[in-house]
Amino acid sequence: MLELRKRNALAGVTPMGRDRRTCPRYNFTAEAEALDANSRAKMTARTSDISRGGCYVDTFCPFPRNSSVMLRIVRDKESLVAQAKVMYSKLGMGMGLSFTALEPDNKRILDRWISELSGTAPLDFNDHHHEHSVPRQRATAQINSNVQNGASASNHPNTQTDHITQSNHNSQTNSTAQSKNNDPAYVLGELIIALMRSGGLSSAEGNSLLLKLVQRDTSS
Repeated sequence: MLELRKRNALAGVTPMGRDRRTCPRYNFTAEAEALDANSRAKMTARTSDISRGGCYVDTFCPFPRNSSVMLRIVRDKESLVAQAKVMYSKLGMGMGLSFTALEPDNKRILDRWISELSGTAPLDFNDHHHEHSVPRQRATAQINSNVQNGASASNHPNTQTDHITQSNHNSQTNSTAQSKNNDPAYVLGELIIALMRSGGLSSAEGNSLLLKLVQRDTSS
């Protein structure tokens, strides 16, 4: 529980020293890539919360404290790139990052995300119209495409066979990605981390289980 309080306190700290009440944190799950400026080591992970001053990244093997990193966060095909510093690092749990430099374009992206998460983004009818009209347009385009492909396939049997083969290949690819997310070792690791955060497991117990899990995957 003490580790959780430390993480919560540090995740909201900004480079200017403002506390988390000035920069409130919000639950925020997104893909993240971090590159260590010194070792050039790269990791792929995910965020669990974010503020205007920094974010928390869930990862089994975080970078050491005080490391300078290049961070990229991807949400809805939109990327935010920032220079950051590791303020808190805990093996088997993750690391708290403080943003140290943001280009103007990336700062606007961060501000928009925070506005959406906090519910302070202004209402805009144009945005809602776009949100509902785009799926309809895509659905109409897909129907027209299916009709055209069906007519073309009836005149060219080989084309129809190629289309079915490609569809089967795409289905197999999607199944492979889904099976990775359903891997028992991955699910068990996430469960251990969740128990550590909630206080159900101590840091020593959780780290011991995570190390055994890693050793099991390596040996297999």
